[in-house]
Amino acid sequence: LEPHSAGRTIEHATFLTHSDAKKAPDAKAILQDMFEFWDLINTQDIEIVEQVHLGTASPTYTGGRFSFRFEEPVHRFQNMVADKMLVHEETRYRIPEGDSRQHEGA
Repeated sequence: LEPHSAGRTIEHATFLTHSDAKKAPDAKAILQDMFEFWDLINTQDIEIVEQVHLGTASPTYTGGRFSFRFEEPVHRFQNMVADKMLVHEETRYRIPEGDSRQHEGA
């Protein structure tokens, strides 16, 4: 991703494949189909992100999570990053509530 301005980002992508994939029958058509599928999904994702950006630019949006249910893992990760960046020893290495069972015995 290459940011150009507050409202514009250029995306660059490199497609990698095993060298033997080029030896397959109809390899060119198969690889083209794969690219077209990626392009379809990526274009849909871009449209979704653009709509979210329009919504967050609205004066009625005051910030915060959109959905507490579906954004919980993202919120916990953001808290972990913030804790790691802070110099407070008591929070710097804490595991967010709800994740402690994942780290038992680790």
